Amino acid sequence: MTRWLPALALLAACAQPAAPCVQVGLAEQAFGDALQSLSLVCPECKTPQLLPSEAVDPACVFFIGPRIRVVYNRPELERIASRYGYPAIVGIFGHELGHLIDHHGGKRTDELSADMWAGCTLGIAGLPVSPLGAYLDDEGTKVDGTHPAPPKRKDAIADGAEACSQIWDD
Repeated sequence: MTRWLPALALLAACAQPAAPCVQVGLAEQAFGDALQSLSLVCPECKTPQLLPSEAVDPACVFFIGPRIRVVYNRPELERIASRYGYPAIVGIFGHELGHLIDHHGGKRTDELSADMWAGCTLGIAGLPVSPLGAYLDDEGTKVDGTHPAPPKRKDAIADGAEACSQIWDD
């Protein structure tokens, strides 16, 4: 797990400006940098493309043959940042980064693992997990074949935050 900490740290390193559009822009830049850093820590990994699109809500990873695309909805992320705060955005991008780190394929356990990586990112940054939890409580109720209920997801986020904050502090 520790080989991924530099990529997560890049994502977690953003400051917390006031305006949601600036928050999303900084998180977007940090996420792009984190994606680029994946090739340094994982030479066998393909570098994903980061693409804005209002067709997703709020972000997702697509594995299309040899190509990997991370698609995100910038206006939706700005709305989430405005309502829940910057840590929710860092957590969402950390979740998507988790899918890449673990090479996920869309199973329920994949979502919980990605949620742990979201928590890990927040733990490294020293940011609270509660804004991401509030987002999941209010809007993350997409319980389907892949997304567990918010309480399970919040537990995974808290576990990831605790584990990575301890590793990062050591």
